Amino acid sequence: MKQIEIETTYLATKLPDGLDPLQSRILADTYFPAGSVHPSLRIRQKGSSYMLTKKTKLDAADASTQQEENIALTQEEFAALNAGNGKRVSKIRYEVPVGEYTAEVDIFTGDLAGLVLVDVEFP
Repeated sequence: MKQIEIETTYLATKLPDGLDPLQSRILADTYFPAGSVHPSLRIRQKGSSYMLTKKTKLDAADASTQQEENIALTQEEFAALNAGNGKRVSKIRYEVPVGEYTAEVDIFTGDLAGLVLVDVEFP
């Protein structure tokens, strides 16, 4: 499925208030190529679902607008791809309603522990 994604990412200096009562989920991502500043492929485990995502920037000067293609994977396909040489990232995601939008608050664990990013997607 192809879609255009327009999002803005913010580096949070502190956790937003009110996260405790919200449901969270653990995401496990692997990015390819591993050494790239802006990798174009990602595999993700979200609970019991697995996805391969290819992101293509539509404007070299503006990374906020990307075309995104998603392909569902089986657990076996995910495991085989995850055995490769990708950059592994784990985080806890909260979805926080902000007016008509939803902010995705990602609290990173592992090597990136302490990093908190907030993404807001726009139509």
